[in-house]
Amino acid sequence: MEELIIFVHKVKTALEDEAIKKGFIGFHDFPLGACMDASTLLGILLYRNGFGVYQLISATNEKGKWFSHSWLENEKYLIDITANQFNNWPDQTLVINLDHKPKHYQLLKIQFRHSVLQDKNVKGLEFYVAMDMVINAIQA
Repeated sequence: MEELIIFVHKVKTALEDEAIKKGFIGFHDFPLGACMDASTLLGILLYRNGFGVYQLISATNEKGKWFSHSWLENEKYLIDITANQFNNWPDQTLVINLDHKPKHYQLLKIQFRHSVLQDKNVKGLEFYVAMDMVINAIQA
């Protein structure tokens, strides 16, 4: 689990870099409003780096305070690198054992859950340019 935590932290740190934020509109205000794009990118990189396939979860708040939120899960872990965008959520680690899934996730209404599979590596799309920048940053 330690290698996973280190890797996830590296990806989150890379996404906080101003050059990467400017590289793709979906990361412009990371972590604000970047949960689906950031979770998709992280899921692709986790798969490519031997951490397995994760499911992308998208859920809504029943109270309507915000539209939606996304994160990753597999059979053991919940990974959420944008949870800190919500000031009404308690501080949490980036990687959480599903046996200790925080209550605020359990209160959300799941909209969809699907596997984050290998990307098609389409050159020139801003998402993939930004992903290449993240890859370079975490390898440094």
